[in-house]
Amino acid sequence: MEPFLILICLLGGAALYLLIPKRKRKQENLISTLPEDKRPEVLEVSFYFHAGGAEIISSPDRNLKDILQTWKELENQISVKGWTDDYGTPAGNRKLSKDRAMEVKRFLEKIGIPKTRILVSFHGTAPESIGNKNKDRFRRVDCILVPQIKK
Repeated sequence: MEPFLILICLLGGAALYLLIPKRKRKQENLISTLPEDKRPEVLEVSFYFHAGGAEIISSPDRNLKDILQTWKELENQISVKGWTDDYGTPAGNRKLSKDRAMEVKRFLEKIGIPKTRILVSFHGTAPESIGNKNKDRFRRVDCILVPQIKK
């Protein structure tokens, strides 16, 4: 192959890599680290809350129990990230996002996921919620299956 064509192919591959969203690349990396018979179909689950509340009201995934059972059988850590809408003060929203994340952590522990596998973080107001009219979707905690680092 001509050196010029090789260069174009390499540049094209790099450009394509940059066009794939970062979250999608992370998910593909995660899937490739798991044995084929233990590759979950769902890598992220969200829990939702009422305005100002820290009690779980719903998850849109109807088969949540099946998803979490699959996660329980893996050794991967689970990142639990708490968020709020943009109502309230920054300090109040940070505390509320922490309360929500801790509530989901307790839920995961209750169904049998060891606390050593749960990584909790809380961020307060979700940046995309500022000025957005649909506040419900920002009152959430995201649970994300974390890729294992190969040793």
